[in-house]
Amino acid sequence: MNTRFSFSVLAVLLVGLFGCVGSDMKINSFEAMGGKTVGVVSVGAVAKQQASLVKRYINADPREIIEYSRRSDAIMALLSGKADGIACPSFVAEYYAKRNNLLKVVTAKEEIPYKVIMVVRKENEALRNDLNKAIGLLNESGRLKSLENDWITNLPLTGEPANIGKMNSASARVLRVGVSGDFPPLDYISADGRPAGFNVALMSEIGTQLDIRFEFVSLESSARFTALASGKIDVIFFHFKSEQAPDLFDFDASKWITTDPYFQYLGDYFLVKK
Repeated sequence: MNTRFSFSVLAVLLVGLFGCVGSDMKINSFEAMGGKTVGVVSVGAVAKQQASLVKRYINADPREIIEYSRRSDAIMALLSGKADGIACPSFVAEYYAKRNNLLKVVTAKEEIPYKVIMVVRKENEALRNDLNKAIGLLNESGRLKSLENDWITNLPLTGEPANIGKMNSASARVLRVGVSGDFPPLDYISADGRPAGFNVALMSEIGTQLDIRFEFVSLESSARFTALASGKIDVIFFHFKSEQAPDLFDFDASKWITTDPYFQYLGDYFLVKK
């Protein structure tokens, strides 16, 4: 009886030990995400498209893909062990890893270049053309690169700055821009509760050129196109496309038109626990 009891206890301990080792194995490559739970933040793409992209990245089937409405929810799921990794743009992954010593970035062997663009309603072609002109002038003058250095490359690790908008004339047009805060440092919510980041700084510069006062409307990433269609907002200032993954970024060209790219980055990374 004692022998059988001891053997049973030993078996349970061994199963528990190996189970813990298996669940605690470090993730150091995209391929290691096979069979794991992957978190994604909904950006307007349908779940089937996001699942296809995740599978393409890891060259395997994940155990589960969980969609989150906000990046903060996805990060909490990762830290609590409800997700094994979060797929996110490279600059977002690096932003969080630099600010949380429990997290690290897993990079892809083959990076896919992405371009960041703005989206407006199709009937707002004049606005799209004005935005393109402003982006072009900022690029030619070097101001666009300067903003990228200030708000992305050299953004402080603590005490991130709030944006201070420039004054526009009393006759300035008012346009609304949707902000989720899910893509730092391109956009985030600063300590004073207001939208901030590279995109907000860029829109401030564009507003000065075009005599437009941009107002920022807080909404979830997945709601941006619905808000744009309904007229709640006039511009989506963070959307992305890639010639190497066009299926994810296919949207209704009968409704939307896009600006020229104003920022580029090298694909998605995984954010995981160390």
